[in-house]
Amino acid sequence: MFGRGSGARRINRRLLKKDFIMKKILQIITLAIIGMLITGASEAQGASSYKKVTEIVKVETKKVTKSTKAAGLELESGRKIHLDRVVKRRFKKKRISEILRRDQIELTNGEIIYPEEVQFALVPETRLIRVQMEGKAPRGDDERAPRGDDERAPQEND
Repeated sequence: MFGRGSGARRINRRLLKKDFIMKKILQIITLAIIGMLITGASEAQGASSYKKVTEIVKVETKKVTKSTKAAGLELESGRKIHLDRVVKRRFKKKRISEILRRDQIELTNGEIIYPEEVQFALVPETRLIRVQMEGKAPRGDDERAPRGDDERAPQEND
């Protein structure tokens, strides 16, 4: 009734169908990875035209909040002190708001400063600026190459 070949053919067809599906899935995954790599490369090229610049901004001690992340202090005399030079108290973090609430601020060299002497908190502020790439033509404000005074090309007089 049933030959040996018919069952083997069904199994073989199922295996071929599964193999075909697995190949298609592998192709889709490969294309997705290649697409992500190309997108990442183009974004990296665009990101290289920007440069990170960190500036120190002076914030008045009255405007300091708990979330203010300062790098240092500036005294009324104009002297600047990095927060690394301030002695840590107990197990608290060295935050500018916590330091300004102390009775006195002790430095690592043993010097004592009073919070009333602190005029500004020095807060680092990072921003991105666009850097002109070498080899590219300079652009005007409207993204076109700047024109000279005369719109015509210079001509020689005989």
